[in-house]
Amino acid sequence: MAKELKSWLHDLESQAAARKIVKGVKTAIRKSCRPVLAGLLAGFCLFLPLPADDFKLVLPPEINRLWAGPDFFASNFEDWKVKDGSLHCLTPAVNRYVFFLTQEIEGQTGQFQAGFEAKVNLAPSRPRLKNYIGLRLGIKGRDRDYKQAAVAGQGIDLGLTTDGLLFIGDLESVSSIETQETIKEALKTGVLFKIALDINPGGYRLKLGLSEAQSGKLLDELEDTGREIEKVEGGLALVSSLPEAKTGSGGLSVGEFQQVELHGELLKTHPERQLGPVAFTLYTLSDRQLNLRAQLIPGSFPGRGWLALDIKDGGQWVRMTSEKIEAWNAGVLFSIKDWQPEQEVACRLRLLDENQKETGLPPFFGRILARPAPAEELKLAALTGGSEADYPYSLVVASLKRLDPGILFFGGNQVFGRPAAWWQEPVPTERLKQEYLRQWILFGWAFSELL
Repeated sequence: MAKELKSWLHDLESQAAARKIVKGVKTAIRKSCRPVLAGLLAGFCLFLPLPADDFKLVLPPEINRLWAGPDFFASNFEDWKVKDGSLHCLTPAVNRYVFFLTQEIEGQTGQFQAGFEAKVNLAPSRPRLKNYIGLRLGIKGRDRDYKQAAVAGQGIDLGLTTDGLLFIGDLESVSSIETQETIKEALKTGVLFKIALDINPGGYRLKLGLSEAQSGKLLDELEDTGREIEKVEGGLALVSSLPEAKTGSGGLSVGEFQQVELHGELLKTHPERQLGPVAFTLYTLSDRQLNLRAQLIPGSFPGRGWLALDIKDGGQWVRMTSEKIEAWNAGVLFSIKDWQPEQEVACRLRLLDENQKETGLPPFFGRILARPAPAEELKLAALTGGSEADYPYSLVVASLKRLDPGILFFGGNQVFGRPAAWWQEPVPTERLKQEYLRQWILFGWAFSELL
């Protein structure tokens, strides 16, 4: 299957005339932090990964974790699992997705190609709702904010229903009963999606092909055209919308993806958007005591993992200490005495396994600022009462960056509480904890440019 997919992508790429690929210089950019929380110095930073030309999802079979990886944002962290070289959706529900943080479609002319293998383990025999698996593209948020797009953006879905029908948005294939039955059988063992998008000044052409993963036999095709290019520009996501699928007595996932590849000149890479395993940090300096707390994405670390704190001294990274990760809240607290607060220090956090060996996942870079000097005038910005409808507060963040306050004070209500639907029924404590952690991480993600 991998060879057949690679050959198909190569054929499509060769059709683009005189394409010039410019490889970016690999750099890692660190963001600085500023004072926070009424008189205490706090820091907050995000790791920015190295650029790449195209995208290929590589999941070694030995990895087993409840986290899609740093290139994705999952609609619900606990819905997705990496296992046996595949990305599994565990939850039989509507609109479960993983959003591509570092990739999106941009441009007025050019081509884009995507290919991936997918299957549904136990599809519903007589579905009453639309159950499907596929790709979402053209995802947009307010003001083109990728964080808002990841959390609540809208787009156009294309994929395959468990009835054996291809679809692109509202357009659905008209296939024979025999073809549908063949596709339904193939979906149990794996089907190969081939997606080709061509944009020109007159509009776009979107083609979806479906083949049997094992043999490469073409099963069905569907094509759509349109004049509104903005309909297909924007973010991308893998989607599993299978509310009536079964998990079985063995706890099977409802759907799974593997061999995911994205190519083409319309595909733009944004390495600075990568997130995790460390999502953010908050630190305080009191006299010469440094307290730094790191928040990790739930499921991104080994069960008995460690987190190492390094600082840069004379151009070299020096390990200060390592601490065990608190699995129940996915966090680590570092407390360091005799800190020298007079100078700004670059820091790095690296995820280690239970034997304190490197995991190979992206480190997290940041800075611990020097203690601010006394000033005659001090700017204070106070924020309270966060709203899910306004997330991720991009206009507020932009205004605060211009104001450049010396103190940024969060007065409470920075997370949104449980969803409204939960007020009508009892919810297990573990599920409540998962939702609170998700919203806490969203809060930190939103204000990462300020703290």
